[in-house]
Amino acid sequence: MDGEGRFLRKRHLSVPDRLTWRSFRQGMLVCHQAFYARLNVARDIPYDLTFRHSADVDWCIRVMQEAERRGLPLVRVPGVVADFLDGGDSKQNHRDSLLERFAVMRRHYGLLTTLAMHGWFVVRGMFR
Repeated sequence: MDGEGRFLRKRHLSVPDRLTWRSFRQGMLVCHQAFYARLNVARDIPYDLTFRHSADVDWCIRVMQEAERRGLPLVRVPGVVADFLDGGDSKQNHRDSLLERFAVMRRHYGLLTTLAMHGWFVVRGMFR
């Protein structure tokens, strides 16, 4: 949305029918505004504030990992549950945000997978 509340575009990533923490290798499939976590899980997973621009990505992955560890299902809600303004912190601090997201992905998926996925992000971006 823009600052006037007008719809600009849909997100370019879509949520798979079966979402897991491994799904986020493809990028942030669910914006944090639309990510709901059970309170008893969310309370146990604080934001890692060493990530100034990407703590939300890291937190979502860790919540999904914990849900898997506890045997809790992840549920995809059909339809739009949140609209958000274009030009937030990640856009305003784009380079730093990208570097942090690389670090988050490396933490959770390892260096080789992260490098491979970033190669794919470059290719994917050329065809949007």
